[in-house]
Amino acid sequence: MRVPHTLFVALLLSVNASAQFAYDAGIVDYVGLKYPCDGAVVPTLRIQNQGTNTMSTCVVETWKNGLFDNSFNWNLAVPAPTGATRQPALPVINGVNDGDLLEFRIISVNTVTDQDATDNFRTETINGTSELSPSYEVKVQVFTDGDPQETTWTIVDATGLVVASGGPYATINALEEETVMLSPSACYDFKLADSGGDGMDQRSSSLPGYAKVVGLGTEVIAVAGNDFSASYTEGLHAGDDPWAVNDAAINVVSFPVGTVCDVQFQPVVQLTNLGSATLNNVQVVVSIDNVEQYTTTLSGLALAASGSTSVTLPPLTSSGSHTLSVRTQLPNGAADEVPGNDEATSLYNSSGQLVKVQVSSDANPGQISWTLYDEAFLPLASGSPSLTPSTTSTTSHCLPANAQGRYAFVLFDSFGDGIVGGSWRLLDKLDRVILQDNGSFTTQSPGTSPLTAGYGSHEFQLPLGPSKPWTASPYAVCGVFNLGLQSKVRCTTAAGAANYQWEFADPNAGYRRRVSSSMNYVTWMSMQAMPPQLGVVYFVRNRADQGAAGFADDKWGAGCEMGWSSSGSFCSALIATAGTTFSCGATRSWGGSSKIWATPVVGAFPYDANGNGLFTDAGDQAAAYHWRFTGAGGFQRDLYTASYTLPLTWATQPLVAGSSYQVQVEVQVAGVWRGFCGGMCSLTIAGGPAASDTRHSIANEMEQHGTLVLWPNPAVDGRINLRVDSLSAEAQQVTVDVFDATGRCVRAERFATSGTPLNTVLDLDHLGNKGIYLVILKAGDRTFTERFVME
Repeated sequence: MRVPHTLFVALLLSVNASAQFAYDAGIVDYVGLKYPCDGAVVPTLRIQNQGTNTMSTCVVETWKNGLFDNSFNWNLAVPAPTGATRQPALPVINGVNDGDLLEFRIISVNTVTDQDATDNFRTETINGTSELSPSYEVKVQVFTDGDPQETTWTIVDATGLVVASGGPYATINALEEETVMLSPSACYDFKLADSGGDGMDQRSSSLPGYAKVVGLGTEVIAVAGNDFSASYTEGLHAGDDPWAVNDAAINVVSFPVGTVCDVQFQPVVQLTNLGSATLNNVQVVVSIDNVEQYTTTLSGLALAASGSTSVTLPPLTSSGSHTLSVRTQLPNGAADEVPGNDEATSLYNSSGQLVKVQVSSDANPGQISWTLYDEAFLPLASGSPSLTPSTTSTTSHCLPANAQGRYAFVLFDSFGDGIVGGSWRLLDKLDRVILQDNGSFTTQSPGTSPLTAGYGSHEFQLPLGPSKPWTASPYAVCGVFNLGLQSKVRCTTAAGAANYQWEFADPNAGYRRRVSSSMNYVTWMSMQAMPPQLGVVYFVRNRADQGAAGFADDKWGAGCEMGWSSSGSFCSALIATAGTTFSCGATRSWGGSSKIWATPVVGAFPYDANGNGLFTDAGDQAAAYHWRFTGAGGFQRDLYTASYTLPLTWATQPLVAGSSYQVQVEVQVAGVWRGFCGGMCSLTIAGGPAASDTRHSIANEMEQHGTLVLWPNPAVDGRINLRVDSLSAEAQQVTVDVFDATGRCVRAERFATSGTPLNTVLDLDHLGNKGIYLVILKAGDRTFTERFVME
């Protein structure tokens, strides 16, 4: 009778169960493998709740050779009351070699720091050995001794799970044999025990016993009866069964396992070819809680027999606690000959969204900080970069999930000089760029006076959407900073999407311009209200309209930096080509319908800096063409128009009949006047009435007719700007009607005005059909007409 050892254990457990603290856990034992299995170890501990409160979570850190390896937030499937013991399998430790020292540390219980350090630490030296079986089908043979009732054995996997067992036995000196099917290439412990503590010894009335593990007729493990007393353990490495020609297996689900900070993730599995034929292709079926999510085909593998490879599978979206199952089928298009090894599973809890803040600091990193906010602009997390000057550091934050995945970010500098020579980026879990900019700001980014109203923080959504700027040649956008005004800024397409949206942002300045299209490209000319500046670096991102109509329920994808060249040729002059618009060197009469034309320049149109439809705000430019007339006696007359046509009908400083003038034209593009760079032309005014009579005639003409201007013409982006001059100063109603080519009125607007000019923007995106349209504007007893083309 061997009672003392059992009694000692019972007393020890009762002492441990006498909890003195509310939150206290202790490591009772290490039950995982003590030897490397293909260079890795899955640590498995027995942990006891030694506190007075029920234990539902426990954070355990793993260290290797004195260096931190991982932190595991263990969520107990069944909470442990005081004194209860549970057995968690910790995340795999890779790169383990014989002789490595593993250390395990209990950090917290139920998110509270462990209140008693006793039993919080345990070290294990990995110095065991394992025997390799040629097959994963093995036989356990036990020849019993004189006390067969004392003999038992188990085969335990890397997580401490008993996968096979035998004994106790009843017959003395009998050969007991059991066939065990293991997982190919997996590692186990073979444990032999004798409850009497004397091994499988020889008696006068019996022979000594032994135990063996045999694979394909070969002794893999052999334990003599006198090799141990109470217990014996030896590593067992299962091999590959050579008779399977087509046999593929998922050995392990590497990710997700445990707590995952993301509701969208890509599973990572270990695929092994257990067949003798090279594995070229195989189908993989992925399920959550036994509900199939998708089947994907892996091709071009060329995986040799016994070869393994890590495979990243297509994304899944899932929140909460679930079981992920991944299995193989149809290796090389044939039936899997050993279906029992096809599948591996993992338990995971997915919640939150992972975002990384990456800062390339300046000489004063201690001045830099940031805050991340939720959709209600409540702080979620904050941080600061590494304190080492002029280095790049990345800090990860797990943000709580919300329905729309909306978050915000603000970057601060306490000294007020930004990040001198530095930069910042927001990245998702796959290091895709969410937002980025340089360090050119003052106290915060975005600035407190943003260029775009409402840009008070850097808004972003997770997970990222499917559409992103085009990166492949010849349509690459990312990293291109010399795009032309008519260059197509393309995005990748998304399944089922009929419309796409672009956002061009200067994040530090708080500027953003959004534009939509039914095609997967836009140009700078698509943004004639509040267009981006030339020569400025912008961050561009896209979203695809995939759900309900509109983009409110769609997420922005990853983005990149790009820009338009400011050094293009923005020059104009009077048209010198023969035809109805010939103007350079022409002779014109004064007044009436007489006009001159300049060469139109792409991008030359009135500049509305804030997109409010007016052209009287700071930074706005109501005109796009600047005409300068010089003549004898120092005469100079400057006029400004919205279009490249100039009626010769102004009243102040008119041109004199019988005189010649030199004419230059300057254009305004993106709010900047580009200079008189197009050359000078002569214009002669034909003889006619005296100047005073001419001025009187012009004044009457202007009063009677005024000027109605539409631009851009042809219209793009579903918007057209309207400007009318020479309205009377009294309050009056102005009507604007748009007619298509059949005479049908397709748009009617009403405006109240009390003077000139009237500036507005007509939203014509609903028209749809291309063609010529007529605009009729009525103000009191006066009527203006103009045509435009919709492309």
